[in-house]
Amino acid sequence: LQCGATKWGERYEYIQTSAKAHTSDTVVLEITSTLNQAASDESMGISDVYLYVASCSTGCKYGCTGPGTTDCVCPSDHVINEDGKCTPENTYTEVAAASSDEDFANENWAIGQGTVINDTCEESHVFGEKNSGTTGIVQGIFESLPTHRSCIVEMDIWFLDDWPQGVASGSIDGEVFQSIEFDSSAETDLQNVCGDSGNDKTMEIVRTAFNHSGSELSLSWSHPTGTAFGVANVLVSCADCPVDCE
Repeated sequence: LQCGATKWGERYEYIQTSAKAHTSDTVVLEITSTLNQAASDESMGISDVYLYVASCSTGCKYGCTGPGTTDCVCPSDHVINEDGKCTPENTYTEVAAASSDEDFANENWAIGQGTVINDTCEESHVFGEKNSGTTGIVQGIFESLPTHRSCIVEMDIWFLDDWPQGVASGSIDGEVFQSIEFDSSAETDLQNVCGDSGNDKTMEIVRTAFNHSGSELSLSWSHPTGTAFGVANVLVSCADCPVDCE
């Protein structure tokens, strides 16, 4: 017995809330309960209330210049990501690439049942496939990757010649990470750059980050029957931390 009615013992709970974003000059604290008897039978109260404030958003780990998540500051060897969190700069190191005829001539690069494309499009070497009798495939395998926990894959995607309305889907280790829809009736900013003459073509830049730890990484793109499709300037960079590492 410490306080209150003499016939009942007491208990207390220590409560600490997590940090919450707040900018007002007033904080309202309210404690409620389901007690329904007289104070001589059951009662409650609070004590030792402490309130801590900070000038930074809860997402800022190393300080800030203002209240928003975009106002966070980071150490000189870190950068601020889109969530306002600091992440190590230059974490990702290039571990593999394919950008030349010699790179794509490696046995780890292959196509489906169509005709192989080895062409230069605006100074970029494009490896791909055209006129497949079935759904086309362009694929490559990167082996003997160093120890890592996440990777970024970057590449240029080329739609060549006459494309029907269709979708090209990219996969990493069998999991689709992006699908790109192309409409041949839409205007493109590239004309007759490579491939067969007199037809439209366009290029898109693809970049994706993902957690990965295996020593081998498989990249593939599927494209509709009868189309010409290719990849260029493929770059794989990996890091010791997961994608969401702070």
